[in-house]
Amino acid sequence: LSTLSEDTTTGLVNGSPAFNEEVKRKLGPSQSFDTAHPAASIAKFADLRYTKFSINGFPGDKHAVFIPDNLTLSPTVLEQICSALDREMPSMFLTGVSSLCHPTKMSTTQLRKCPGFAPLMTEVRSSLGLQTKPGEASKDTDTSNKKLVEVVDHVLEKKIASTVSNIATAACRTNVWIYSGPQISNFEIFMQQYIENGETDAFRMVAAHMQDKSYMESSSARQLMKDLFDSSQAMSPEAVDYGRPLLLQGDLWDPLCNTANPEFAEHGYDYWSFDSLDQKMISGHPITQWPWPHADLFLLFYHEENITGAAQADVDWEFATKTRLDEEAVLFSPETVAPVGYIFIGAPYCWQPQMKRKLLHSIKLANPLVVIDNTPNVSKQVSVFVKAIRNVWDKNPLNACRAFLSNERGAVGGSPTAQDLIQAISPAKLMKHVEREFDSSGMNADERLTLSDIVGLLDLVKRRPQVFKETVCAIDPLMDSAESTITQLMSVFTSQHNCSKEFNSTDLHRSLVLRGWDLHLRLTRRAAHLRRFATGMVFLIASLMLLSTTLAMIRIWLKFHNVLYDAEAALAQQVSAEPEAPVPYERLLNIALVVLPITVLLLLTIQGSFQIAQSWANVHMGASRVVAEIYYFLGCVPPYDQLPAVNQRRFLKRLRDMVKRLSVSGLSGVREEDLVTGSSVPDQANSVDLETLQHEVQHSLYGVEPLWYPCRKIRDTLQACLGGSSWGSLLLSNQEHKDLTAPVTAEMYFDIRMIPLKKHYSEMVRASSRLRMLLHCALMLVICISVGLGATDGFSIWIPVALGLATFVSTLTHWLTPPEVVAAINGALTTLQKLDLRWQGSDIRENRSEATKQRLITATERVVLAVERATSRATAVPEADDEEREIDDGDRDDAGIDSKQSMRSRPISVAVTPLNLGSGAQTPLGIAHARGVQDEMGDDNSSVRWSSRRRH
Repeated sequence: LSTLSEDTTTGLVNGSPAFNEEVKRKLGPSQSFDTAHPAASIAKFADLRYTKFSINGFPGDKHAVFIPDNLTLSPTVLEQICSALDREMPSMFLTGVSSLCHPTKMSTTQLRKCPGFAPLMTEVRSSLGLQTKPGEASKDTDTSNKKLVEVVDHVLEKKIASTVSNIATAACRTNVWIYSGPQISNFEIFMQQYIENGETDAFRMVAAHMQDKSYMESSSARQLMKDLFDSSQAMSPEAVDYGRPLLLQGDLWDPLCNTANPEFAEHGYDYWSFDSLDQKMISGHPITQWPWPHADLFLLFYHEENITGAAQADVDWEFATKTRLDEEAVLFSPETVAPVGYIFIGAPYCWQPQMKRKLLHSIKLANPLVVIDNTPNVSKQVSVFVKAIRNVWDKNPLNACRAFLSNERGAVGGSPTAQDLIQAISPAKLMKHVEREFDSSGMNADERLTLSDIVGLLDLVKRRPQVFKETVCAIDPLMDSAESTITQLMSVFTSQHNCSKEFNSTDLHRSLVLRGWDLHLRLTRRAAHLRRFATGMVFLIASLMLLSTTLAMIRIWLKFHNVLYDAEAALAQQVSAEPEAPVPYERLLNIALVVLPITVLLLLTIQGSFQIAQSWANVHMGASRVVAEIYYFLGCVPPYDQLPAVNQRRFLKRLRDMVKRLSVSGLSGVREEDLVTGSSVPDQANSVDLETLQHEVQHSLYGVEPLWYPCRKIRDTLQACLGGSSWGSLLLSNQEHKDLTAPVTAEMYFDIRMIPLKKHYSEMVRASSRLRMLLHCALMLVICISVGLGATDGFSIWIPVALGLATFVSTLTHWLTPPEVVAAINGALTTLQKLDLRWQGSDIRENRSEATKQRLITATERVVLAVERATSRATAVPEADDEEREIDDGDRDDAGIDSKQSMRSRPISVAVTPLNLGSGAQTPLGIAHARGVQDEMGDDNSSVRWSSRRRH
């Protein structure tokens, strides 16, 4: 048979069934022909078989799903399996990376000598009465004292097992599945200690080949597999719900019955000497004879027996995989279903030469990564590195990172951001810190962290700081509490940056966002200038009208009291005496009574012709719209939910369209050429003072006044002098700088947008209500004075002046504190409060979901636009065209689109001034809008429907 060609052999195998059986019998199970297709096809739900079973001595019912090994398990089929099991699809898979070293042998000499282990060593020595005298060396005695080492190993085992239990708890709360393959590590060994006690509810899944060579070599394991498959039936929800579980005997895991491994027969799971799969002492141990028995779901691939004419394919029990615990025979890739996270537990012996490589590769791919600190070798080194880097997000980051910063002058400013500190970290100093914290002399040279590894990791952190912050954490089992551990783990498991490359962190992305903020600030400054001009016009017109009324009443009063020169009286007195000289102010009063009304009429004409109030409203709404577009872009909210290149092109186009609309009036102060030129220079993103930009944005959006320049200089000087003391920490306690160009998550948006917005609106409504109350009190006082004047005979002539003053106060009231603004702000606060309550009442998995992020950003920006619309009472809000909400391929005719968009606007109300008869607050449309502001903002749960039209 060995001389036959491959084609001839394949033809024989696929020919007579009797010949196939004879060939298999002569070749043996390990040399059987593998007739599986070279390219496996996708499995269907109808191809699966199912058995519900339980194992004697193990808690809970288990589910076995059988898949032919010539079919690949796709995410769609796994979703159908989850539906049949009445379980939600996993949000992430979690797998352990470690050795098979027994949990009671986790410490090493170098680990017991490191500073992080000192508290445990001190406590153990104290409990054993091994107090060390001052100045006496204790490291040698600690190494040679077997009792001390035994107690330390026992305590470390309990601590790590408790940490693994916290990992399982966090996984259960975030719908993360524990995934194991044919080869397990001591991560599963640690976890099963708590599973046996019923202290964890995390769902566990195993994927293996049912005819693995290691399983088929054990007669007990082979019989268990046969019993499972013989009891199987077609996979269906009914089989899961109504099937009776098959009870399997647990003799395979009983040291009294399974004596194939001498150490297991003598010690059970309490001791073994092997720490890798290639050692002889592992032969016959239960952990190699069957998949991990503590799993809840078993995906078992099997090799079918090719029998011609058979109604249903059976299992070829003579088949076995080529290698023991063969992971290549499992046609299932968990990465295609959900992100895969890793738990790295240090190995006392470098059983896996690729452990460092896999750890660094996981950080590069942004896999969720949990490194258990104070475990041996590379895990300890990486934990030290991670904790050093995470100091940049500390409350006092400058002091925490001072030991790692470069000595170059000007590397770090007075108030550095996290990005500045990361850029200033010296790899050489960081490498020395890692060497001080852990002695790597006992490690394999290939498994040590080197300076080149530190440089590569720092480059990754510099390019994607937010990804590193949210996906990598180091857990110290000796010091971290259960609550803080679970919080950190849930944060990593629910991060939206899992397995992402974060394309939006490029220089082009930062440049586009900076251009957007620059456009917002320029529009804000222009709107402030127009607002001051419009307010001055309103105040001037009202003042001139009041002055005209007052001068007219003064002239009448003077005439009634014979103060002014009367021509008839002078003719009557020509004979008797000399005429009285005319009053010198009479001519001025007459001129003023003619000029002032004409001036008021001219000012009203200018106000109506130039539409200053409408121009201010358009520019003001344009600035607000730019902010909404920026946060939509940073949060990847529709219409920016496509590929990064498409989102960037669309963001720039929408900004250009808004500038075009505002440029029609010539009052925006921004040209389209400025926006295009600025956005095409990515290097400008590195030259912008982010601290100054943050202060300006905070002032324009939330009214936060920045520190004066001398005050900032004094603060920076004091910080430089007292940075290492507690006083320096107090100076930095409130100095937290946010990167306004970084992509935002739901948590970031809640912190940097919603919380300041609530505070700003609360202050706004208090200030507006206070000013409105003062103006109303002044109005009531003037009305009371006019009533008093009417009740007095001698002063009733001054009633028109009092009424003119009341009109002046009323005009200012309607202009400075319009009533619809207070209603809009109150409605906005109600909506934000509802969002806040829903946020606080949801778990971290829901808060970090994409739907929650879109709902938060969309609802909040709609609230802001509604408030700004009520404040400005704009006649046309510069919005993007509806067609821009669909995916565009960049091949549209820009000239045609721009000409069409320039003609479109959405009418809201008539342009308003307090002296205009067409005031938006007085028109029916304006009243209806003012009343509907609260209803519009209250719909916080509805999603934004982006309409689209096909252009023909």
